[in-house]
Amino acid sequence: MYYDLHLHSCHSDGECSLEEIIKIAKKKRIPGFSITDHNFQRFTHKELFNCGRRSGIVIVPGIEISTIYKKQSFHILGYGKLEPKIVNQFAFSYANGYNGRARKIIKNLRKVGINFSYQEIKDRYPGALYVSKNMIAQFVVEQTRYQNVQQILKTRNPYQIFFHVKENDNFMLSPKEAISLIIEANGVPFLAHPGLFIPNFPEDTKFKENLEKLTNSLVLFKKWGLKGLETEYWFHSPFKRVLFKNISELLGLFATGGTDWHGPNWTPEIKIGSKGLSGGEFRKFLKFCKLSEWF
Repeated sequence: MYYDLHLHSCHSDGECSLEEIIKIAKKKRIPGFSITDHNFQRFTHKELFNCGRRSGIVIVPGIEISTIYKKQSFHILGYGKLEPKIVNQFAFSYANGYNGRARKIIKNLRKVGINFSYQEIKDRYPGALYVSKNMIAQFVVEQTRYQNVQQILKTRNPYQIFFHVKENDNFMLSPKEAISLIIEANGVPFLAHPGLFIPNFPEDTKFKENLEKLTNSLVLFKKWGLKGLETEYWFHSPFKRVLFKNISELLGLFATGGTDWHGPNWTPEIKIGSKGLSGGEFRKFLKFCKLSEWF
């Protein structure tokens, strides 16, 4: 198993607590991981360091900031001895934006007989900063014949359309602002899951155009302070993994990786620890992020 540097906990849109993730990691013999919750860092780097030492698993401090640039979504990962007071400056703006979206979705679902309240979700997930689509989908699962959250959100069904609501994304940072924020907080910024920006096959008519746009964005983001690229990712095909590894080397970006796991029931198709860094790569990553003492 690999060092999985892209996980989510119950403090954003994940299913499990830190303690539960540690138990799962031990059972599956995962040597280390990073919790990269969306737009919010719950634990200090000292807490994670000490927790890792007690559990015998390396836990890297991380965050994933959602950004908008030219009407396109870019997620910026940050790793290192992040200072929560700095990196969480905009957390409540994000929470208010996502909670507004959640209320609209819940209102839409009531029209088709799916009845639960915003407060019921908040009460069930008290550690979460905001109500996520995953949480809402879990309530839908419990009132329908569907078996898990992904069936509600990713497959064709009568309820999926109600999750698509008009959103005001003015609360989101730009990639430049997120990169600067991570650096200010003593972190190192990486671009997450670049494979989502391009088609799976080079034969696709949009492949060349989208790859050029992505590469141009990476060149610009590097000027703003971007240091790395998530080349290993659960949904990256072998072709894409090689492609992005080559791009990272060409642009001088550090290559990292992770699964984007949100929990055993919320992302059952993703195997935690199945993507990430090997031991040697992970040591280089820690040195790169000034976390050498973590190992």
